Amino acid sequence: MCEQVVQSGFISRNETGSTLVESLLTIVMVVFLTLALLQVGYAGHVRATMVAVSGEAARRVALVGGTPEEGRARIEHLMVQLLPGAQQPKMDVQVSSVRGREIVTVKLRAAVPIIGPWGVPGTLETSARAFREPQ
Repeated sequence: MCEQVVQSGFISRNETGSTLVESLLTIVMVVFLTLALLQVGYAGHVRATMVAVSGEAARRVALVGGTPEEGRARIEHLMVQLLPGAQQPKMDVQVSSVRGREIVTVKLRAAVPIIGPWGVPGTLETSARAFREPQ
């Protein structure tokens, strides 16, 4: 089946078709690495978006008369616009006092996108703080 030729003490085999296999393996590897790079970029975009959205929600809740429901509505509005198709993050609002000033802390928890927009829930957490306006 395979031709064997003895050349200077080594057995040489016919390498017909090896270029096809080599090219196929290389193409598969390049496609996989490209998709992985795109996914890492998307995960970074989701994180940056969540940082911005948590800051917006904290500022909205910190306004005079601001409520956590308004912050939640702001998060939903921004997430639908900036990350269509992504799951809505879970929001936690805390109001604390430091040296007589109230500080609003908004924490968001969502999934890190592993394959497309899907991922493990609750693995990405961002938080933002804002001083509550005096009444």
